[in-house]
Amino acid sequence: MRQTTKQNLLYLLLAGIIVAATFFIFYFIKMFRKPTDYIIVRNDRITKYENVTAYVIRDEKVINTDSYAGERKVVAQDATKIAKGGVIASFIEEENENVKRDISIIDEQIQELIEEDTTDYSQELKSVDKELGQMVYDIYKSENEYVSLVTLKETIDETLFNKIKNIGKVVPDNSELKKLINERIGYENSKYSSKNDLKSDESGMISYRVDGYESVLTPDSFSQITINDLKRIPFVVDQQIPIDPNKIKIVNNFSVYLAILTNSEESKTLSVNDTIRISFDGTFKTYSKAVVEYIAEEDDTRIVIVKTEDNTEDLSKYRKINLDIIWWNYEGMKVPNESIYEKAIVDENTGDLYAKVQAIKVLGTTGYQKEVYINVEKSTSDFSIIKNYEDDELMEMGIPEAIVDDRNKVNLYDRVIIN
Repeated sequence: MRQTTKQNLLYLLLAGIIVAATFFIFYFIKMFRKPTDYIIVRNDRITKYENVTAYVIRDEKVINTDSYAGERKVVAQDATKIAKGGVIASFIEEENENVKRDISIIDEQIQELIEEDTTDYSQELKSVDKELGQMVYDIYKSENEYVSLVTLKETIDETLFNKIKNIGKVVPDNSELKKLINERIGYENSKYSSKNDLKSDESGMISYRVDGYESVLTPDSFSQITINDLKRIPFVVDQQIPIDPNKIKIVNNFSVYLAILTNSEESKTLSVNDTIRISFDGTFKTYSKAVVEYIAEEDDTRIVIVKTEDNTEDLSKYRKINLDIIWWNYEGMKVPNESIYEKAIVDENTGDLYAKVQAIKVLGTTGYQKEVYINVEKSTSDFSIIKNYEDDELMEMGIPEAIVDDRNKVNLYDRVIIN
């Protein structure tokens, strides 16, 4: 009897040791176990894009100014629009130095009288001062380009003269200021002994960026453009064509063509008149539409020429650029692919398969994990855009209504477990 009691105590002691050891092992594992990795579900986008080199093709006409004698006075700035018959530049054979000196003297006299006058001319000068403010900004962004700076200087001189003329409209007719302003206007009209204006034969955009490819890369001869021709064009990607102050051209600013070299699988599905989306800034938040005008194939590479009406002013500065073709762009709830797995939905009683769906696990606020069936709309190699199944979609797969009604759903800002 006493021996049996000792054995029972020994068994109890061993059982206690086993229970305690099990508890400490579990606690130890829990302490050092890797915590659950998860990601917050956010609204985002995934994009399939292709970065390509594109050659800029324009409808442009170089203007020959050889027949215009004298010093050229620039009137129109680079990349500004001009109407048919508008003055591009003036050629001056001789400028009267005596008149220039007299203008300088009379301008000082007019300024002195304006400063002494108590009349408020702010209303007459409001629009002119706004123009001058814009010109100061234009000087700041002109990057010291010769033509732009010369044009701005001449435009400022003309605007300052308009300032004087505006004041002349409101001062009394018998005043000394009115007399001086009328005299100043007369001097301006006689400043040049010979002046010949170069006028535009068509509307468009003025450009001084003449690179010699105006008659080569033209929309009139797509079929003559080959891959080797494009690759031989000696321009650095995204480098602006320098301004040549001695050359002028008129560019059709309503549209521009881009010759794109590509060998992607997506490009092989394109046909003439298809519309694609292109991005110039690499953000994919904004994009331009372009229509396919021409396709040619050489070996494994395609030339795809598209037409766009966006960014024509900026594109007038380049001949060779980088851009992205956006093949597709999906937005919605975004999760990493490693969080998605395949789930077999079966009859718990018979083990028969109802359907297979994609699923994720969502971590609740209490640490409880719940399983969610998801519909994957689009995937890249790393991420997917997902949404919840509609009830009808699941029932059409053969899943019983009871399971459909009892399922969990994923929402924005849920914590999705990464497997």
